Amino acid sequence: MAGIHCGFNRHYRKGTYRTNSNHSLPLSSRASLCSQQIFTDPNSMENSTMHLLLFASSKLLISSLIALLVGTTLCAVDSKDLKKLKEGQCEGCDLKFAQLQGLELLGVNLFEANLQKANLVGSKLAGARLLSANLVDAKLREASLIHAQLVGADLEGADLDHADLFEANLEIANLQWANLAGASLENANLGLANLYKANLQGADLRGANLTGAMLGEANLSNANLEGARLMVVNLSRANLKGANLKGTKIHEAILSGADLTGVEMTDAQICRTRMPAGNMVHKDC
Repeated sequence: MAGIHCGFNRHYRKGTYRTNSNHSLPLSSRASLCSQQIFTDPNSMENSTMHLLLFASSKLLISSLIALLVGTTLCAVDSKDLKKLKEGQCEGCDLKFAQLQGLELLGVNLFEANLQKANLVGSKLAGARLLSANLVDAKLREASLIHAQLVGADLEGADLDHADLFEANLEIANLQWANLAGASLENANLGLANLYKANLQGADLRGANLTGAMLGEANLSNANLEGARLMVVNLSRANLKGANLKGTKIHEAILSGADLTGVEMTDAQICRTRMPAGNMVHKDC
């Protein structure tokens, strides 16, 4: 058995391997003999054990490094910024990746603060000043942002699922790709906001101001837009299936390619608007 080498033999020919005793062995027998050698040769067993121990140690080291990196990320927020946050005055604070879920931050001043990828799930931010704040990819699910000031805020890719934005000011805010499914935006100001490909499925937009907003390819299926202002708004290729547009003011809007299947439009005021099929409604209001 000691004469068999488990590496490739230079004298390989026609599917056989040559042993030191000059006997040719089929490949299947060769594999079997190598397996036997590994488990019967003490040196092979020792080497195998060493390899297993090294592998296990490497995995443990990698896991420890990952945990360390995650911990470093969570603790990366400057203590001075955290103190400012507690005091309610955190203009320009760097809170990237901060874990702030469930905190009560009523009326806090976060003007131009960096909250990119911050976790604010369930946080109470009613009346907060978040003007020009960076909230890219931030987690704001079920957060309370009633009367919050978000003018010019960057919320691209942010998760605002079922967030409460009642009468919030989101004028000229960037909400591209944001998730606002089931969110409350009643009487909110979304004038000139960028909602391209935003998810507003089932959102409450009653009485909201969407004048000049960009809603191209946005998902507004089953959304409630009763009494909303949709003047000079771009809704090209938007999904409005089952949406409620009762009493809405749709002036100089673009609805090219939009899906209006099952839309309720009782008392809706449509003027100088391009409809889904490309035809124009020239009526003046």
